Amino acid sequence: MAYPSHTGIGEQQRLQLTHAQKERYLRGFAVDCTLTSGCQAAKVAYRTVYKWRETDDEFVLRENALRTALADRLEAEAIRRAYNGYDRPIYQRGELVGVERVYSDQLLTLLLKSLRPEKFRERIDVSGSVEQVVRQVVGFDPSAVL
Repeated sequence: MAYPSHTGIGEQQRLQLTHAQKERYLRGFAVDCTLTSGCQAAKVAYRTVYKWRETDDEFVLRENALRTALADRLEAEAIRRAYNGYDRPIYQRGELVGVERVYSDQLLTLLLKSLRPEKFRERIDVSGSVEQVVRQVVGFDPSAVL
């Protein structure tokens, strides 16, 4: 025989409550994919979400799908800023006097490195002695440490 929990609600009610909390968490999480946003929306502690991740594969899949969707939105915005640019306001003496179209070379470089790594990745010359390679990669002379 199953006994009700100390809260006085039955198992079915507890499952419905948990389901509702997970839904609220996922709606909050979808905003910026932070644990904090999700927990605040669902009014649950971090440890509750950690438990859900351990025990509910569907929850994990839905959370990961939201992360992927955010990554796609961020990538689209990075492409827009790098390729199309954005308008930066110009102020003089506290008044808006115009806008300047600005492009992000840094975002463009990162996008090229991710899309064409064979062409745009960082290259390190590994010829020479181990000490020369360590000096080049790490930035210090290993014999000075030994």
